[in-house]
Parts: sequence; structure tokens; C-alpha cells
Amino acid sequence: MSASRTVLPPPPPERPLPKRLAGPGELIDQHSRRTRRQVKWVEIFQGLLVLTVVGLAVLLGATMADHWLLRGGLPDGARWAIWLVWAGWSIGYFWVKVLPLIVYRIHPLYAAQTIESARPSLRNNLINFLLLRNDPRWAPEPVVQAVEESAARELVHLPPEGVVDRQPVIRWGYALVVVLAILALYIILSPKSPFVSFSRVLWPWADIPAPTRVRIEAVQPGDTVAPRGEPVRVSAEVHGLVEGEEVLFYYSTADGQIVRQAIPMKEDQPGQGKYSLPMDSFIARQDTDYYIQAGDARSRTYHIQVDIPLVITAERLVYEYPSYTGLGRAEVLGQGDIRAIEGTRVTVHASANQPLSQAEIDLDGQGRWRLPMQIQGQSATGRLQLRLHPEDPQRPEYSSYLLRAQTLDGRTNPRPNRYMIEVLPDRPPRVSLRLGVLEETPEEIDLPRSRAVEIHVEAEDADFGLRRVGVRLQRQGQMLDVPWLLDWKGGGGARGGGSGDKSSPVPASDSAKGKPEGHQGLFQASWQFQPAKLGLKPGDVVVYWARAEDTKLPTPNVAETPRRRIVIVEDPPGQPPPEGQPGAQAGPGPQAPGAGQPPDRPPKEPPPDQQQQNPQERQGPGQPQTKPESSEPAPAGKEGSKPQAGPQGKAPSEGSQPEQESGQPPPEQQPAGPG
Repeated sequence: MSASRTVLPPPPPERPLPKRLAGPGELIDQHSRRTRRQVKWVEIFQGLLVLTVVGLAVLLGATMADHWLLRGGLPDGARWAIWLVWAGWSIGYFWVKVLPLIVYRIHPLYAAQTIESARPSLRNNLINFLLLRNDPRWAPEPVVQAVEESAARELVHLPPEGVVDRQPVIRWGYALVVVLAILALYIILSPKSPFVSFSRVLWPWADIPAPTRVRIEAVQPGDTVAPRGEPVRVSAEVHGLVEGEEVLFYYSTADGQIVRQAIPMKEDQPGQGKYSLPMDSFIARQDTDYYIQAGDARSRTYHIQVDIPLVITAERLVYEYPSYTGLGRAEVLGQGDIRAIEGTRVTVHASANQPLSQAEIDLDGQGRWRLPMQIQGQSATGRLQLRLHPEDPQRPEYSSYLLRAQTLDGRTNPRPNRYMIEVLPDRPPRVSLRLGVLEETPEEIDLPRSRAVEIHVEAEDADFGLRRVGVRLQRQGQMLDVPWLLDWKGGGGARGGGSGDKSSPVPASDSAKGKPEGHQGLFQASWQFQPAKLGLKPGDVVVYWARAEDTKLPTPNVAETPRRRIVIVEDPPGQPPPEGQPGAQAGPGPQAPGAGQPPDRPPKEPPPDQQQQNPQERQGPGQPQTKPESSEPAPAGKEGSKPQAGPQGKAPSEGSQPEQESGQPPPEQQPAGPG
């Protein structure tokens, strides 16, 4: 019986160490350094993957809760709780797992353990060698060398890529891909923005509204300060609305009288998504909280702080009228609108509700013409003078004014009051002229040189007084020296025009006593035009008119009558009286009444009813203006062409007495014409 035996294969030949190595100790150090480096980076990368996956998972879960679990999104407390837990865990994990790998080196024994876990055939030779090498007292030198050589021979069979286990890193990488894929799909498919929820979770201290289907953005003015009583313009950009949904503005006042009062907002332009409150629909009168709600979205609550604005008003006006008006000085309380005659100086006294640093009067309110005001605390004083527009005298130079002011801290009055200015023009006087008793003054008359014609002038200033009134004469472009019928000299009353004028008396003016200057009321005067006394000759043409000037300063208003002509002609044959005699005041006929009358014959007294009439207009009662009789025919070519003036401009009539000038002897009556 033969016994069988097992034939074992011969042991493998011992693999010699590479010649480039100085010894087994160096090979062990090389593998130890490589393993330590691999362990360090693999574990650092694994720790970062864990932090990333956990962080994304927390964000995704918080986003879903913010979108769907709670109406109105996560409250601030939940946001802070999620952030604190996640941030605390992340910091702790990084501190324990990742930071030591970055700061410290991997211990050689940890690397040896990693190598032996991958190569069990080492049978702790690598760890034993590292321990014995560090402390030779534990074993004799030959033992240490034997362990070293055994470990070195095993390390030669290690794979070049190392022995570190990378499976955990790979698994966490797969987890990261899955989380990123889910997050990407949610971002694409969700009607609400996940990025808003990310921001709410990452920055819980930020005032970020919860994500909604409708987005409310760019709310203006946000938290602001508004002047009391001023309208506040509120606007916002709203996107994602469906048909039928409104954008509402909710506000509540600080005193609780108004709570969540809603005002619909209107879209500025269709399709633009810009919504605003209607004009003047919301006026800030006290501190107010407000928010905007549209669909499932609601903005955060904003606060409007009401500030008391600067207000300055005109409380008193002091009028200083021109001196010639005699109106003196007047004050008006509680009114800022100005109404006075041109040339008046007005002092505006204004007061504000806060101390002022500066103030000014803005004429017409356009900022081009500003008058500075004197400041004293909360009061301001400024002056202006009323004028008419230089190009249009029918309207004032400035039709309104504003009071602009600034406080000590630089704030201005946002909406200054506009006050109106009405300037009353000084109306020009009225003047009229009449020849004798003629109802209508002809454009041209013929007057014999030795005769005279009486010119009646009436003038009146509608608002104040007359300064000068008179008849003006012009021959060949040269003015004739004729005294004024009224010439007011300022305080001395009216001065007459000398002989030949019959004017009503004019009272002296005393502006200091409140009386206007010049002559007030209707002024009436007569003046006799005597060609001989003026040195006129036959053939001269005299242009005459009446002129009136009022007391306006510095330039008076002027009124004039239309200009007419008097042609000086030769005296009719046998008709002219001796020059220098009273009979030289000729009438429209061959001879004026009274010519050649005996001087000892007393004049005939007029009837009683004529004695009460104005001596300038005395005429026989009921007697028509008849053409005077003449013993000789009128000059050829003159008959019926031009009227001729009678004595003192009156037509003679039977039984009538011609008007006599004061200071002249009455002529004796005699029939007109030669004996």
C-alpha cells in the first residue's frame, strides 16, 4: 500500500529590492509619505462633499416648505431656526472633520494601518517596524532589521495608485449629483422662485418676502418721510398676475382710526406691469404703515413718517400809495393778494411755523425775479412796487408772487402759496372842446383878423385830479405862447391862464391831509381866441386843440381833443371895428354885435332866466342860432363854404346880450351893420 503525498509548489523566489533603493527603510518611508498624502486629500474631499450635499439638501427642503407647507412662507422664527441648526452643524463638522486634515499632518502609524488594511499579508510588520524604529530599546537590532525587510518585501507588491479606500467619496459624489438633479428640476418646474427661498434661508436677518406666483418688486417710495398734507406717490412693479386679479394698496394710520384701508392701484401702461396709486388718492396726515398685495403675493410693510413741512404765509400788507393820490398809507390784515393803483409800494409781512434762515418774494413764481426779505425769527418782511407791463399797459408787470423760505436746517417750503397781484392803472383824464354855442365843432372855420371866438373847455380826471388844462395853438409847426387855463403848482392851488379865461375855482391841494393833488371834479373854462392879439395875419392857419394832464407822477396821463383849424381872413369891408376896441370881438357876420355902439349907452340887461345861466353859455332863451344879418354880401368863394365865428363864438339874436368879459366896459348896443 503506497501512501500518497501532496506535492507543494516551490515557494516563489524572493523578489529582490530595486537597486535604486538604498534599503528597505527608505522604501517604507516612500510608501508611508504617499499614503499619508492620499489619505489627507481623500478625506478632505469627502468632508467637503458631505458639507455640500447636506447644505443643498437643507436648502431644498427649506425651499419646499417655504413654497408649499406654510401659507405666506416660512416665518422669521423658522428661518432663524433652520439657519442656526444648519450653520451650527456645518461649522462643527468642518471643525472636527476637515480643519484638522488641513492644519495637521497624517500620522505615519495611521498611514501604516491604512496600508495593512489593504495588504493583510503584512501581519502588522509595518506598524511593528515603525514602533521599533522609533524606540530601539524594545528589540535588538537584528530583529528590527528582519521586520523591516519583511515589510519592505510586501510593500513592493502594492499597486501604484495607492491603497486608500475611495468608495465613501464616490458614494457622496453620487449623492451630490442626485441632489443637484432634483434641485435643477425644481427650479425649472416650480412656479415660484427657489432662489428667493434660498436667500430667505441663507440670510434670515434680511427682510425678503416669501416667494409667490405673483412678484411684487421695486416698491416706491418704500420707507420714507413725507410732508404732512402732501400726496404720496406709491408705485410698484407687479408680474405674474392672472386675469381678474387686482393690485391693492393697504395702509393703517398710527392712531388706529384707519386699519388696512384698501385703495386699488392702476396700471400706468397696459402690459408694462407698472402700477401706481391714482393722483392725490393717498395724502399723508400722520405716520402710516402700508403694504401692497396682489394675487398670492404681499410686499413687506413699509413705514411713512409724516414731517411737519415749512409753511410761510402773508399775514399783513402795508400799502404806501403815490403822494399825488392823497390816499396815504393803508394796512390789510389776513390777506396776501395785492390790489392797488400803479406806483404803490407794498410791504409784505409774512410769518412761518418754524425759524427761518432766509426768505424771498418770487415774482410770477418762476424763479427769475426774486426780492430778498428781512428775517427775524419766524417773521419775514419784503417790499415791492406795483407797475404795469411796459409792453402791455393793460396788465401788471407781475401777475402773482410766491413766498419761498428756508429753515435753519436747510429745508424749504415744498408748496408755497400763490398770491395774486392786480395793478389798477391810473386812468387818463377826459377833455372836450366847443366853439361858442355851436353844437358840433367844425374841422375848419374862417375868422376875420379883428374878430374873436370863444373856446369852451371841459376836463375831468376820473380817479384823482387835474394838473393842467388849456388850449394849445400851433402855426406852421410852431407852438404859440398861450397860458394854461389850469396850472396846478403843488400846494398853491390852481393858477389861471390870465386874461381872457373864465375858469371855475380850484381848491388848494393838501396831500398830507389825505386830499389828492390837483383839481378834483369837473373843470370848465372859456378862452377867447383873438387873432390880432396873437399877432396873426390874414392867411395864417392856426391848428388848435384842448389838452388835459392829470397829477400822475413822474409822467402824467394826457388827453387831447382832435386837432382843428382856424383860417385867419381879411375883415369884411366896412365891418372891422377900430383895433383894440371891445367891438373887435367879432361874430359871424359883417359886423359883431356892439361894433360902433355909443359908449354912453348902457347895455341891455338879459332876461331873469338868463341871469342864472353860466356866463360862459348865456344865450337868449329859446332863440335859435340864426345867421347874422349883413349889409354886404359875403366875400366871393366863401359863401356857404365855412362857418364864421360870431362874437365870442355866439350867434346874435334879437333881444340878446352878448357875453362880456370881466374887467372890460360893456359896449353900447347898436344894430349890427352900418347905420
